[in-house]
Amino acid sequence: MLPSKTRDKDIRFNELKDELKAVGFDTMRIEREDYLELVVTTDKLGALTIKLESFLGPAIWPSQRRLEAMVEERIKEFGGIMTDQALYFKQQLEEIFLVMLWPWKDSQHTTIKVIRGILPLRH
Repeated sequence: MLPSKTRDKDIRFNELKDELKAVGFDTMRIEREDYLELVVTTDKLGALTIKLESFLGPAIWPSQRRLEAMVEERIKEFGGIMTDQALYFKQQLEEIFLVMLWPWKDSQHTTIKVIRGILPLRH
């Protein structure tokens, strides 16, 4: 269920982070070169989803299919993914981009985890 390697729209990670922050957020928890974690209010999710789909394509989770092992291993480092959560993924040559949306139980907030990773070299 992985999208093919693509050059159709080169993803610039800083541009992705800037676009997501521009939608508006309640709290910025962490920002690093390869990671961004925000808390957004539910009213921002529509605009956020449009931005995510323009950069990464449609969400790969939730899905009836299992995630690829490489994706599961990578998201496990960030808490994994549950049934009521969403996951966006795109591979661009050796780089991967993951965005996880974790809705809160209060139905008013969602944690957004934006991750850039490098695939390990295969021998």
